[in-house]
Amino acid sequence: MITPGTATGEDFLEQGQNNYLAAVYCTPKEITCGTVTDVFIGFAYLDVSTGEFFATSFPRADFAEQFKKELGRVQPREILIQISLADSVPALKTLCGEYPQMLQNLYPDWHFSAATAEKRLCACFGTETLKAFSLTAASPELPPAGLLLQYLDQTTGAALPHITGIKVYRDYDFVMMDDATRKNLELLQNLHDNTDAFTLFETVNHTKTAMGARLLRQWLYQPLRTAGEIKTRLDKTAALYRKEKELAAVRTILADVLDIHRLTGRVAMQRAHGKDLLAIKQSLKACIELAKLSKTKKLFFLQLPEGDFRNMEQLYTILDRSIAEDCPIAVSDGGLIKPGWSEKLDELRSTLDNANKLLESYLEQERTQSGIKSLKIKYNRLSGYFLEITRGSLKTAEIPEYFIKRRSLTTADRFTTEALSQLEAKLNDAGENIITCEKELFLAVQAEVFDRIELLHLLAKEIGELDVLQSFAHTAVLHAWVQPEFSDSGIMDIREGRHPVVETHLPSGEFVPNSIVLSSAADTAIPAFALITGPNMAGKSTFLRQTALILSLI
Repeated sequence: MITPGTATGEDFLEQGQNNYLAAVYCTPKEITCGTVTDVFIGFAYLDVSTGEFFATSFPRADFAEQFKKELGRVQPREILIQISLADSVPALKTLCGEYPQMLQNLYPDWHFSAATAEKRLCACFGTETLKAFSLTAASPELPPAGLLLQYLDQTTGAALPHITGIKVYRDYDFVMMDDATRKNLELLQNLHDNTDAFTLFETVNHTKTAMGARLLRQWLYQPLRTAGEIKTRLDKTAALYRKEKELAAVRTILADVLDIHRLTGRVAMQRAHGKDLLAIKQSLKACIELAKLSKTKKLFFLQLPEGDFRNMEQLYTILDRSIAEDCPIAVSDGGLIKPGWSEKLDELRSTLDNANKLLESYLEQERTQSGIKSLKIKYNRLSGYFLEITRGSLKTAEIPEYFIKRRSLTTADRFTTEALSQLEAKLNDAGENIITCEKELFLAVQAEVFDRIELLHLLAKEIGELDVLQSFAHTAVLHAWVQPEFSDSGIMDIREGRHPVVETHLPSGEFVPNSIVLSSAADTAIPAFALITGPNMAGKSTFLRQTALILSLI
């Protein structure tokens, strides 16, 4: 069964966007989370095509604000809702109604069992407990997360080895922005037609891969708030910014990387076909080139241990030697495996390709052995292959004892032999045996990929991050952006600041830069608040949004 939130096929997915399935749940009684004691809402969501799995929780008293914020940020294609929560919180129906394309499924409360959920998650992750994921038996995130796995089991019927963990996050892990702020800043969608035209995403999106585009969306909606993490990201961007030749080479190579994350997901769920494996091969070749470039130029990305690098090369070699470049999607169509990969398959193909030669060789052998020069091999659908001797030859020829008579006609007699029957069976079975052999070989190659899922997930993560960082560096080169500096003074000092979106859509040099200095420190003459006045269309809103966008990009 395919539903909007469980689709994995390319035809159902947008390459640059995640396809989330979500679930929401309310605890039956008050619990204590941190310093707050309240009835809590658990919210979990995952993308089965990539294996990304997230969860969070918040007090029910904050439901309207927090749930609206999560829906706006995640925008799931499908959501599983606890019935009692839907009945008791009218705001839920209103909020979900703002997303008419989102499929809603109501589930009875007994489906949200914490004990069952804990067992499901542990079984999926291969762990004894969930402590490593910051989850306990009382965590409000547990029941909705468990229901998601149950729902996938019911709908897909496939194992989910690519879902290896869940990330529990809190609002304070990132810069907090409510849904109204995100919409008015037009980070991912504009207010006019909800496309990415004239948005911050459009301005900085110079990614080359689907993984990079999806990660960029996540980063723009969840800006970092820890100075150390921000500085690390900026330093990596600056390293690419300063090396223009290497940046150009990275962008060229990244263009050959396909969606490793989703390709690996299909392999894990045993839904991959030959074209998927060829796509993984192409991506591995690009990853090998990037790793060599990084090592040669002493850059920061794909610094893999020697064992992982050899493993990556081995998998590329296996795929390169086994899967035919023009392979079909369906195994039953044949032509999936390259010549030279399997002696058995090559022999079967040779048998089928040389059927006429084999029959001619056998006929010549029988003519010599029997002395009947007019002996012929013929075929029809009813009788298959047979030897035919004309009436004229029958009068003078001595029919061998091993000839088995099958039919007499007015002009000739038809015979068969044990050797001819065996040859016929061999030729008839060759086509079917080729398909069977190719399927076995394909599954063996797929198993080699399956055994390296962890490595492929690592590559997908590294490539996605590299793609976003090079996109930032390329954007900085195009628009002459500079790297910000951090201090502990509590002062925000933006000099000659420019609105990243508005400036992009104006002729060069048309945008008038603006500076601003504010301070959060009490022991300074610099104000913490600025009142901006002016006539309509003077640029007040542009200045406000400009400042917010500059900070969100850091």
